[in-house]
Amino acid sequence: MVVKDMGGRVPYEKGDPFFQTAPVAMDGDVKRFGDSLGASQIIFVPVKPVAGAQTGFCHRNVAECVERFGGRSVIGRAIWKSELFLTGERHSVWEPPAGGLIDPTPTELGETSICFAIDPSVSEEFDPWSPQPNEAMNIVDRVDPAGVAEAIAGLSPARLKYEQRRADRASLDLDTYVARKVGRTPLAGAVDEFIAASRERDLLVLQTPTRVLSHDPGAFRDAQRRVLLIEDRIRRLLAASHHPDSTSHAASGMDIRRTRPDFDHLIQALLDPKFDMVAIDLGESGPKVLYTGNLDDGTASDEQNTRRSR
Repeated sequence: MVVKDMGGRVPYEKGDPFFQTAPVAMDGDVKRFGDSLGASQIIFVPVKPVAGAQTGFCHRNVAECVERFGGRSVIGRAIWKSELFLTGERHSVWEPPAGGLIDPTPTELGETSICFAIDPSVSEEFDPWSPQPNEAMNIVDRVDPAGVAEAIAGLSPARLKYEQRRADRASLDLDTYVARKVGRTPLAGAVDEFIAASRERDLLVLQTPTRVLSHDPGAFRDAQRRVLLIEDRIRRLLAASHHPDSTSHAASGMDIRRTRPDFDHLIQALLDPKFDMVAIDLGESGPKVLYTGNLDDGTASDEQNTRRSR
């Protein structure tokens, strides 16, 4: 299968509502998410990179530890937390012969421990090298269980029967179904859309530690555009509602529209077959195309006057 290099990954900066790192505590959100993943145990695993280990190659790093020192590989999901959602990324850690768990893979942000959900369903036939889409859970604007119980108690017998049928059709228990209808804000709905759109995009992507590859550039571009439109809507909702998570944007008086990079321009430059070189400015306002050109002919199309690199 032919894949196309879609360009480098641009992480969110610390303080951004989409920025993710390891949870600092085993709170209710983390426990609920672990349960939804079918985890047998959720623990914090110390990160102790071994010589030669590379970020993004956890399965290979652990396999090399097992080959050199013995022990075994333990597969599950590394849990990462933002202000809006939790993400479960397929991950391997190492159990040395003496016992305990160690993560020999260095993290992108230098975390000294990760939150790890052990997956008991993984069999010996599991192929850790095949792409594994991330799982995610919305953690904003949750409905109080007492409010759900009150809403159900207030239903007439006929209405209760109707809602139960609707819940059954959605393959949900009645409490979960009613919770999705009670007190859901536009922000919560937008985060759900963001999670779904991100998953659709990620199924088109082969991630590497530094690059994004796709076998269907057109579909990837469309999916990425949907993700970015929803992200922009979330930022506007945060700013408009003065949500605590929006302090760094709304309270500062920053114009949200001006902080969003021109991703369409960026994606078009990265996909343009005429160029084998695309320079990107990773400034505070987001990535921008500085210039495009070819390494062998010296031509370039300046995007920011004479600025060449950062």
